[in-house]
Amino acid sequence: MTYFDHVINDSSSTPEQRQIAYNGRGWARAKYYNTIEGLDDFKSSYQMGELNTNAYKESILGYALALIQATGDSNFDRAIQLLADELELANPTFVLGIEHTCIGVSSPEAHAMLAYAYYWRNQPLLAKAQINQARKDDTSTTGTVYQIYTTLAAVGLFN
Repeated sequence: MTYFDHVINDSSSTPEQRQIAYNGRGWARAKYYNTIEGLDDFKSSYQMGELNTNAYKESILGYALALIQATGDSNFDRAIQLLADELELANPTFVLGIEHTCIGVSSPEAHAMLAYAYYWRNQPLLAKAQINQARKDDTSTTGTVYQIYTTLAAVGLFN
């Protein structure tokens, strides 16, 4: 995080370097603390626009995941807009390509998070389509997709 802080605060850093640093610091905070801790950094990186395509996409993903963890109707609505529209995950079969796989979020996991947000915004058909495809793409019984699937099943999505 110190490296990212240096780049953000260095007056000679370019806007693109700052965007990358905000995104990197957001993911570092998410990994070290929790995803919500990266919210402001992800938002800052996202608001800088598409200066660096990879940092921009990763910041959208981080921003949306932090909003989902923060909960609340407006946060879920914004997360849905970010994931479904800006990252094009509205199509359940769309494969999200993220350059830095070390951030630890796969395409099926992103779809599962979108399913979770859809469910809590009373869009069960969209939630089912997303989580069913995510489970098809990630059949693990120990990962994030499975955890979200069992949570959605427990709250009645499949009833």
